[in-house]
Amino acid sequence: MPQRTPETQFEGYRSNVVMVRVERASLNGLDDLVEASIMACRSETATFLNAEDVKAGQRFIDRIGEMITKTPQWKGKTSTACVRENEVISSLS
Repeated sequence: MPQRTPETQFEGYRSNVVMVRVERASLNGLDDLVEASIMACRSETATFLNAEDVKAGQRFIDRIGEMITKTPQWKGKTSTACVRENEVISSLS
């Protein structure tokens, strides 16, 4: 495996940055995982938990993608989406 340089260390892996604000309870949870040496830092912990959330919600994300693909006028429009027992109900506003 080639050595990663500072310029290439994030290519294809965690190369996208998203900043978020979290409530105190969430931050405490991140810190607990770091303090227990389960994760190395807050950033790694947040990345891991975000990836797990995306996996858990993949069915929902796929259905939204299908709706946008099948109904192009929805793309870029304000819509309201509700999820009830994995059923997506949407309406344009």
